[in-house]
Amino acid sequence: MGRDDRIAIVGKNGSGKTTLLNVISGRVEIQRGKIYKPERLIITRAYQNPLWNNGMLREHLIEYGMDETRFRNILGSLGVSGEVFNRPLETFSEGERKKVDLCRSFLTASDLLLWDEPLNYIDLITREQLEDVILQYKPTLLFVEHDKHFVDRIATKVVYL
Repeated sequence: MGRDDRIAIVGKNGSGKTTLLNVISGRVEIQRGKIYKPERLIITRAYQNPLWNNGMLREHLIEYGMDETRFRNILGSLGVSGEVFNRPLETFSEGERKKVDLCRSFLTASDLLLWDEPLNYIDLITREQLEDVILQYKPTLLFVEHDKHFVDRIATKVVYL
């Protein structure tokens, strides 16, 4: 995998796509084989089920040392604005929480983004905005996604499991 590659991992449910992301990120030990990754490689995940599901968004930003203005700007470009910093994450829709997770991953300094089904709960307009942002900024990205159109538009390479 090289800089600016956007590799899609596709396959049937249960084929090991999420497990592969878990192994690469170090959340799961492999039973056999080898994974090579440079020691200084910084990996950031966006999950099927978002990392931040409770509490106040502002508190999470402070804990992670993230700039609220930048976060607001990116979140706004994904269609979430207004009072989101004044209500608990538990009151957010699944789509809003997913957008928060994607935004969190964008703003975390990293060399590689690992996204697990980024389009879950995402509306068509946000999906198009997300595609445009990815194509504009060209992050190095390894992602699991079932949506063929998204894969065709975003991926520079495809791995089938």
